[in-house]
Amino acid sequence: MEEVIIKVERSNTNEILKKIKKYLRNDQKYLLKMEVNSSNNRDLQKIEQVIKAYNIKDLKKRYTYIYDMVCKDLDEKFSKENLCDFQNNKCKAVRDGHYCNSLYGCCYGPNRGKCKNLINNKCNIKSISCKLFTCRYLRKNNCKFFIRDIPLLNLFFNYRQKYLISYSIFIDEDQIIESLLKLK
Repeated sequence: MEEVIIKVERSNTNEILKKIKKYLRNDQKYLLKMEVNSSNNRDLQKIEQVIKAYNIKDLKKRYTYIYDMVCKDLDEKFSKENLCDFQNNKCKAVRDGHYCNSLYGCCYGPNRGKCKNLINNKCNIKSISCKLFTCRYLRKNNCKFFIRDIPLLNLFFNYRQKYLISYSIFIDEDQIIESLLKLK
């Protein structure tokens, strides 16, 4: 396996991601290594995650790594920025009277009721589709997640896989990964 050094400089993130995308066509042939020439690249963690995913040659393990990293990053973003602003078990949208008066936030739908995976006010599964979802209230406040903006999802999955990731709400990680493998 040929080793390739990816040089990370001040602000060449898009250039690096394009370069890695070219290597993806022959991903069994190369092993990517990262050389950091500047600590000022704010996307260093994203690049590290992409290179690590690239170097995982077993497809199921790669998809599992990508899934776990994206879920972790989204959870951190929701938690750190307190996007839903839960107070007294009600999100900001419900408190402002924009949607049904439910204690379950996005895990409740007027036509479907409470999500079956929500047990004791905690989600029982890890669903990347649910984590990518933002309600109308958050979207109106310019909080939305697009697969094209998440390098791990954008680079490693084809159109059909991205569609599956976007619309498989309330479905657990194992089922989604198995479906992703079938759509490769």
